[in-house]
Amino acid sequence: MRDRLGHGSRLGASRPAPTARRAPAPPPTTPYRADAFSLALPPGWSDATTHTIAGPVADGRAHHVTVVTVPHDGQSLAALADAQVRAALDALPGAAVLVRDAVALDDGSPAERAVLRWSPVAGDVLYQQQVVAVVGDRALTLSASFSARTRRLLGPEVHRLMLSLAAPAAGADRSAPGRPVPIRRLGR
Repeated sequence: MRDRLGHGSRLGASRPAPTARRAPAPPPTTPYRADAFSLALPPGWSDATTHTIAGPVADGRAHHVTVVTVPHDGQSLAALADAQVRAALDALPGAAVLVRDAVALDDGSPAERAVLRWSPVAGDVLYQQQVVAVVGDRALTLSASFSARTRRLLGPEVHRLMLSLAAPAAGADRSAPGRPVPIRRLGR
């Protein structure tokens, strides 16, 4: 067969018809929803989210609360909190536990609180507050660090913030935080 320019062409030449091969089915995934996106996680992948909530600068220090998703294999709340306190004691030089108690989140759910004192450098004493809770299907650790002065200034506010932790309302779309924003068409 010849094309328009008179050259030979393989078009129309006999060759075996291609056989349709099916791609193997992908492994099952677990939905992960974050602030404004979602992913299909393959087996072996898990949520290890860290959110950072920025707070005020006080006493020359920037303050923030971190919310970390921690592995949760049906462990008790106390066991989860013990593991988080042990991890902090291992990570913070000279750390000591000052407070360890059960608290309730604003919605009445149980949580565990720990306050640690540590010294990253000689003469500089810092405090870390942790709250560990199971919210919905996730175990979460919230933590914040303070100087002695900012613990007095910001500590109560941060404690209230931590206790406000709550699961999304039933049926709520976790991928769309806050109130919905109407979509406007450009040019109209």
